[in-house]
Order: sequence, then C-alpha cells, then structure tokens
Amino acid sequence: MLFPLLATWFAACLPAQCGTEWVTGSPLRGTDKWVRATAIWDPDGAGPATPVVALGGPFLGAGPVGAFGIATFDPATRSWSSLGRGMSGGGFTQVLALAVLASGDLVAGGDFLAADGVPASNVARWDGTTWHPLGAGLDGRVFALEPLPNGGLLVGGDFARAGGVASPGIARWDGAAWHALGAGLNGAAYALKRLPNGDVIAGGYFQSAGGVPANSIARWNGATWQAMGSGMLGQGAALGITRTLAELPTGDLVAGGWFVTAGGINAGGLARWDGTSWYAVGQGTNGSVHAATVDSSGELIVGGDFTAPSNCVARWDGLAWHALGSGIGSNFVYSLCSLPNGRILVAGDFLAAGGTPALNVATWNGTSWTSLGGGTNAHVTAITRLASGGILAGGFFETIGNIDASHVASWDGVAWAPLGAGTDGPVNAVAEMPNGDLVVAGEFTSAGGVNARNVARWDGRSWHALGSGIGNTGGFSLVYCLLAGSAGELYAGGRFQDAGGITAHNIAVWNGASWSAVGSGLGGQTATVASLARLANGDVAAGGTFPNAGSTPVNNIARWDGLAWHPFAAGVSGSVNCMLPLASGELVVGGGFWTAGGTSARSIARWDGSTWSALGSLGGAYVDIYSLCTLPDGDLVAVGDFGALGGTTAKNIARWDGNSWSACQWGTFGPVFDIEFLDDGAAVAGGLFTIAGPPNDASAIAAGGLAFLRAQCPAAVAVNGPGCSGTAGPLELIARGRPWVGGSFGSDASGMATNALAASLLGASGPGTPLSQYVPFSATGCLLLASPDAVSLLSVGGGGSTSCSFALPNNATLSGLNLYHQVIQLEIGPTPNLSASNGLRLVIGSF
Repeated sequence: MLFPLLATWFAACLPAQCGTEWVTGSPLRGTDKWVRATAIWDPDGAGPATPVVALGGPFLGAGPVGAFGIATFDPATRSWSSLGRGMSGGGFTQVLALAVLASGDLVAGGDFLAADGVPASNVARWDGTTWHPLGAGLDGRVFALEPLPNGGLLVGGDFARAGGVASPGIARWDGAAWHALGAGLNGAAYALKRLPNGDVIAGGYFQSAGGVPANSIARWNGATWQAMGSGMLGQGAALGITRTLAELPTGDLVAGGWFVTAGGINAGGLARWDGTSWYAVGQGTNGSVHAATVDSSGELIVGGDFTAPSNCVARWDGLAWHALGSGIGSNFVYSLCSLPNGRILVAGDFLAAGGTPALNVATWNGTSWTSLGGGTNAHVTAITRLASGGILAGGFFETIGNIDASHVASWDGVAWAPLGAGTDGPVNAVAEMPNGDLVVAGEFTSAGGVNARNVARWDGRSWHALGSGIGNTGGFSLVYCLLAGSAGELYAGGRFQDAGGITAHNIAVWNGASWSAVGSGLGGQTATVASLARLANGDVAAGGTFPNAGSTPVNNIARWDGLAWHPFAAGVSGSVNCMLPLASGELVVGGGFWTAGGTSARSIARWDGSTWSALGSLGGAYVDIYSLCTLPDGDLVAVGDFGALGGTTAKNIARWDGNSWSACQWGTFGPVFDIEFLDDGAAVAGGLFTIAGPPNDASAIAAGGLAFLRAQCPAAVAVNGPGCSGTAGPLELIARGRPWVGGSFGSDASGMATNALAASLLGASGPGTPLSQYVPFSATGCLLLASPDAVSLLSVGGGGSTSCSFALPNNATLSGLNLYHQVIQLEIGPTPNLSASNGLRLVIGSF
C-alpha cells in the first residue's frame, strides 16, 4: 500500500535539488604544497578585524579550504579562508609574490592567467571581495612586488613587457598604466626594496641594469641605474643570485641569495650594504638564503636551504647567530614575516618545524614551534564503521584533527580521539569485534607500549597483544587486512609466514586465545593477501597477489569453506585489493587486473557464484581500485587511483548505478584507499589526497587524507509524540536505520501484549489527536500520531515485540518529504483495549 501512497505525491513534488558535497574530515596542518610568499594584510584597514597572513604558492588547499594558489590565515581565530576561487592558467599556476598597497588592497603576482576567473596576466589586485587585473599585466612571471607610498607598485620578474610597454625584468604601475624603469634589466628580478629616500634596489639574476654592468643587484635613483660595488658572484666568478632584500633598523641593507662573494668580500649567501661597501654577516650560511625579515626586536631572521648556522632558519642579533629551536630540517624556507603578536611566520617546503608536524608553514614564538591549524600529517589507509555510528581510522599519520594520535584514532561524529598511545608504526587495517573491542593491524612492533607484533587489540582502556602476533623471524612482514567473525574469530591477511609461532602462509585466524593456519595458506614468501570478505554462505573469500592456495591454482582470489580452499573459476589476471559482498549474494572485486575468469574486466568485476562479468567498459587507461562500498539505493562506489571509469572523468572516486559510471563531485587530488558509507548520510573516504572537489571551484575543500562526501538531503528520524501503555506495559517504537530513497526502512516495537493484533500505520500527516475520538475503548493518553494512509498487519512474537519494514521507491523527487509512522495494538478479550506506540517522523533522504 506504500507505493500508491507515495505515487499520489509525485505530481506535487518539485524535482529534488539534492546532491552531495565534500566536507573535510581532517584539515591540512598547513598547505598541501609549498608556500612561496607571505604578507601581513588587514582586510578592513582601521576596522575591528585583526590582520591576517596572506600566503601564496602552487598549493591547492590550506587548512580545510580549497585555495588555489592563495589563502589567508587568521592568527586570532586560527582559521583559514580562500580568496575567491584563486588562480588558474599559466605555465605552472602559482603565486610567487604578495604585497599590500597603500589603499589596503592585496596584490598577488606569479604565474597565472586568471584570478577567480577574471583575466589577469601574472598580477592581480584583491579589494576584499573581487579580483581585478592591473591593466594588461605582464608577459612573464612575477617574482617580486614592492608597494609605493603614492599608491603605485613596483613589479619584478622574468618578463619583457608590462601592459605592452617594454620593461624587461622590472616595471612600475601607477594605478592606471605601466611604466618602465629606464632600460630595465637584462635578466630577472627576484627581490625589490624601496629605500626611505625613494631609491629602489633590485636583486635577481642579471649582469646589467639600464646598460650599466651590475652583477645581480642594482640601484635605481629615479632616473638612472647604478651598480652596487661589484655585486654578487658565485663559485669561480660565476654570476650569483640575489633572492631577498631587507632593511635593518640602522638603515643598512641586507641581501640574501646564492653567492659566494659580495663586492669581492667572502659572504656565504648573505651580505650587508652600508651605502658604500659590502660586509659579511658573521660566517654567512653554507647554502642559499631565500628570505630575510627583521623581527619586532630589530634582529634579523633569515631562511633558506642551509644547515649552518642552523637548519634552514636562523637569527642574527648583530654579533652572533642563534638557532630557532631545532629549525626546519633539510628542506626549504622561502618566505618569512613578523606577525603582529611578535611571532615569526616561516613558510616554505617542509613537513615539520622543530619536530612539530607542520605542512609548509609554522610560527615561532621565541621558544617553540606551532603549526597553523590541526590535521593529519600523513595519509589514512583504513576506515571502518563502528556499531556506535562513528568510525575508526588507521594509517601513517601521527596527528589527526586537532589531536595527536599515533596511527589510529576514532571519530564519534563530533571530534577525534586517540586510542591510548596508539602504535609505533603504520596501521593498514582496522576492525571491530562483536564485543566492541577494536583491532588494528599493520607494520608495528608495539601498541601503547605493549609488545604487539603487527596486530593489537584495544578494549576501550588499554592495548593487548594477540598472542605473539604475526610476522617473520628476522624478516619483512606486515598485515594488510582483517575480518571479524560473529563468533569472535578474527582472520588476518598480509605478507607473513608466521602467526603466533605457527607456520601460516599469508593468512591466519585468531580464536580468542591462539592463532591457527587457514589450510595450507595462500602463496609463498612473495605473495600477499590484501583483502578478506565473508560470503553469504559463511565462506571466507581472500584476494591479493598469490598464484595458488596450497597446490591449487587460484589466480589471486580464493574461497575457504572451513575445510579447504577453492578457486573462483579461473580467478583474475592481476592483484585483488578489495571485495564487497552484495545483498544479492554476488561478490564485487576490485584491484589492478585486466581480465576476470578470462572475461575482459578492467580492475573491477562481479562474481555471481559461477561466472565473472564486467561492470561497464573501463577502457585501457590506468585503473587501480582499492575499496568498494554500497549506497542505500544499491548503487556501488569504487575508490582508488584512476582518472576515469567507463569513459567518464572521475578522479579516484566513482559511482555505478547498475548501468553506467558517474563522478562523485569530481573526485579528489590524490588516491583514495578506503571508503565507508555511514547511516547519517556520508561516505567517508581516506587516502593520500589533499583536495576533494572540482579545481578552482568554491565547493572544493582541503583535507589531510580524510573527507566526508555528505548528502545535501540527508534522511532523518525523529520522535513525534509519546506512546501509551497497554496491559503489558508502555509501547516503544524504535527505527532501524534511516529512510533513504531506493532503500528500505525498518522499525521494531516492544512492550506489546502477546494476544494483540498489531498494525503499522504510515501516513502523510501526524494528527496528534486522542485515539478515544475514534475508538471508545482506547487506553488513556493514547494519540494517533500517523494518519492511516498505508496500513500493514503485523504479527506479535512471544516476547511482546514486532517488526515492520517497507521499501522506498528509487525516485529522487521524494527527497525531503515527511512520513509519519506508528504501531497500534488491539488487545482481544472480554474488555478490548486499543493502545499505540510513540510516533516517528521520517524525512526521506537521497544520496
């Protein structure tokens, strides 16, 4: 009776405007690629808002936001923001320079052709709301920007013309037009500095300025170019490079870059100019200096790719060098700036600062390093849905969200939590046991300080070993997959030859007390079991890269019936990474293969119990499938490392509706290793990606290897009024799951009399009127909470409970509609009694 009820609503339903959207599960702890430029910018000038840090580079994400080449970070709120849709086009799209004009607007220069879709050749201005071009821009990359007091701007880079005006290497923008500075430079300008008297210093890679010989640094006095001594030279009198310029409180100028001498004196990448001569700054550095700034105390901070006087960043107090903690390590610092709170912001290409995980940007407070925002510092490998509705994630990370969590953490829908001290190595697989205990496996030796070789159990309070664990004595071993059974058994697969001291070739089973081999195992020492699944008949399927099970050829996939291994026909021609049993009893297999059972099936295939078949035509492009899940309507989602499926562009995540493949919100930048569907309306994906969503689009988000693809029209269930009591007690109705388009909805009612007749009511309204208005023998306080538009009779079990379920049509126009559900009972006897359960309001959702 449900279908006629819903059909009467179709004509009144507008087409549902529902879809999915990406939501970050763990923001990036910085940016996904290196940062080349920073600037302090106050968005509202003298207004109440505090200054923020603008950052530029080739990155695609910052914190939790998609930010294509440019983003801002607010130190007060520790929040990230994008500036429109960022930059696009160019040879290698990136922002290389930032500056704030006298008007308060922010200017970005670099290698791009558009800003938020507005044509802007390598330079653009942001007024707080919109990007604007600076005339016709530059015909080459911009490396340096220097604002002028009159509102103008100096631009340096690797270009020949500015707005059509010949101006090699350097140009001036007056707010309306471009102007040359004499004959310009015969190379590129990487750094610019305006002196208090109005003169301009240009540093870069050139041999002359305005025709005057000048080695990589020169001075413009408003009319002519002048050399600054003999300039910068490298090894063997090769031309040096000047990359950064800063002015000291004394008025002296500091130049940093890649050079051995400045003005003929030895200066390892750093030198001071007093207006007449060059001087060394201590012993200089043993590498290249890319950035220099003066802190609030007037001391000089420099950054680059050196290891002395300290790692990539150092402070000069005028007499000696000082380290900033343990520095940045053996990476690159490209930009420095002093924050209003006195901290130093350091940006570049690095994964940690002073041992603190920090992706490409960090701050120094004088004693310690801090990252900009929380997030994962490495990829997520495995995800499982918990009975509580949360998730358990494992991987290579040591931080996730805003917490420290060594390789494993749980999510309760609101926040991340560590599992004690976690493990001392990567986690590849996670599982929940029937009693609620959690098991993790991977490549580690201990969990929470307890010796646990590659597998461990968490009981909610502490870690425990599973016997002597899994591995090879003195050899490489790891666990890739876990499968928990209803009787408390646990299967583990991977690359190993020993489990608990017994010989077990790449697969073993734990019975709660000890490990056992599973027959003669799968393959030999070079084989791997990568996936495990429970089939409808209770058999265990195993997939990976193994030619045989004992002496039986199986070709990478096999079935264990409790006594022996069996092949799936001729198996598959390559690796099996994942398996998904369907409600129909079929099995879908994903991996990196070309055929299944001799049938062409590129990396994904379906087994119906006797034969293999392909899921669409995937062509010959590179495809590797790592994980599979089903949606409420029965659609299949496949994730992995691919650019298209079935001829449809789909970046690492795609959806199969039974007939064709489609993209899921474009996909991700980087592979996805695991996916699970949660009943709250989200598919949670984990992997090595940093961006999810279409590039240069406001819907794109940044995520440190974990993101939620959420339904915009989620299904929901809410209590809609109280129940009343029959002779056996109060009636309670509880939902099993949520009402999704194309899925089924179920509920359970308890507290019923065993001699009662019961019925399920489903209607378009919830009247809330007393039952006594309709039936005089109804119990006290009973309400009609669902109009009886669809009525189904139910049987009551001996325990005083009953269940009901109904299927929802696969029609998206039902999304957002409300249904009202209730169970009533009529007790038969000398004195009839009608009673009712609480009501449920069901909001139909679609994914």
